[in-house]
Amino acid sequence: MRAIVIDDDYLPDIDAVVSSLKKENLLNQKKDRDSVRRKLALKKYDMSLEDYDKLFAFQGGVCAICGKPEPIQRCVSEQARLCVDHCHKTGMVRGLLCRRCNTAIGMMGDDIAALAKAISYLEGFKTNGY
Repeated sequence: MRAIVIDDDYLPDIDAVVSSLKKENLLNQKKDRDSVRRKLALKKYDMSLEDYDKLFAFQGGVCAICGKPEPIQRCVSEQARLCVDHCHKTGMVRGLLCRRCNTAIGMMGDDIAALAKAISYLEGFKTNGY
């Protein structure tokens, strides 16, 4: 931050202070938006923040499929969140998944037969030395 000299006293540049405050406020607004978005998403699954945190702890903070933590972090000050996986027919929560696993099963339409074929396909290449 630049300083202005007045009678040998150093005062901060008011423009820099205002700019800094604006950035801080924008950061707080983003945190608030993320918090509201998270609460709304959990409400969709009839989950409280406490329910999510319990499930997160039960899974050890990792994806129920691949066993890895979520690598994508939305905000520097916040821990990366796992996605709430649910049955699209019943709405029942199945567990917490990383974005990659959640997207993968979603792209396969949660179709167990299609996922089994995909596994079989990959295993076929594994046995052929690929």
